[in-house]
Amino acid sequence: MNGFLKMNILVVTNDIVLPNKGGGAPRSIAVAKAFSKSNSTFLLAPTSVSEKEASNILKLNVIKMHYVDRNDKKKIIKYGLYNPFLFIKIFSLVKRHKIDLIFSHNSICGFPALIAAKLVGKKTVFDITDFVSEFIDNTLKKSFHPLKIIKWIEGYTIKNSTITMTNTETIKKHLESKYKRSIEMVYDGFDSNIFYPKKVKKDKSFIIINQGGMDPQDGLEILIPAVKLLVKRIPELKVYLIGHGKVVPGLKQEIRLNNLEKYFFFSGWVSQNEVNDYMNKSDVGIVILPNLFSGKTRVTLRTFEYFACKKPVVAASLSAIKEIIKDNENGILYEPDNPESLAAAVLKVYNDRKFYNKLSGNGYKTSKNFEWSLLADKIVKISLR
Repeated sequence: MNGFLKMNILVVTNDIVLPNKGGGAPRSIAVAKAFSKSNSTFLLAPTSVSEKEASNILKLNVIKMHYVDRNDKKKIIKYGLYNPFLFIKIFSLVKRHKIDLIFSHNSICGFPALIAAKLVGKKTVFDITDFVSEFIDNTLKKSFHPLKIIKWIEGYTIKNSTITMTNTETIKKHLESKYKRSIEMVYDGFDSNIFYPKKVKKDKSFIIINQGGMDPQDGLEILIPAVKLLVKRIPELKVYLIGHGKVVPGLKQEIRLNNLEKYFFFSGWVSQNEVNDYMNKSDVGIVILPNLFSGKTRVTLRTFEYFACKKPVVAASLSAIKEIIKDNENGILYEPDNPESLAAAVLKVYNDRKFYNKLSGNGYKTSKNFEWSLLADKIVKISLR
């Protein structure tokens, strides 16, 4: 496919783009903007505002998609019921706008995009950075369940898209081994216009921050025992939990039962600019992930955002994370699922200012390789080959 010819591109994601809550939204927005530099580009995505307002804010041609809340307990069922309607929507857009290429992010959108493209003989890029089928395997213990059809759908989309792309070497190797096909890889990144070091007013507390979704697969259950250890050594400790998710009510209950309320702050979902403020008020960014497939394959967006805000990063020692973080160089790694190890890593940063400055400085340098302005152009170049 000739990247020098102006084309009509459709970018599809089921992650809400306004308000941008992270996940696949920043990647999809960055890719759509990169495509739009030299192509007629449309972004089909959920948004809480009108299409006109979203288009003005994002400076893209935004087409509104039905939104299913990520915290909805029945979200997989709702996505399954919605998928035929999403296919009709994508197919009609392909016909109406004479789309040459569909770029779809993750499995909810990937399958209907692939079928629509096949019907009209167009090419597809399937960008998979999250695995619905793996979460189903982790949560459904029965030998058979109707929802496991999603596993077949996901595999079919990976195997049959023109290009399949992911965001870590760990996932790339896993998919190439499992599906016997070539997989492209471009890391996630951050927007340097949103995340950067800035001076903000802060109190004398030593603040650790965890930002983003807080769901059962994120392994946050080690946080409370780790904090119980930390407050013995850091009486001025505060923990910022910025974002939301299914485990928040349970976390709050455990915090109350352990009489730790004064150490924790929950913000709920806030704007990306507010996230940047919270990061700059903090002293250390933590990346908690469990020793499961869902944890081993992820390098969360918060990792790059902490780097960009010049904060030392304490992260789980897992395959994908270790692609980015070199222990004791641009971050410090702890043993996953081990609250004692997490607490020890935070204390090492707290007790040694020289080490703190080393990690924050090297992390900031690392962030320069992960700006969306660079990575999105790379994704587009691969997509238009």
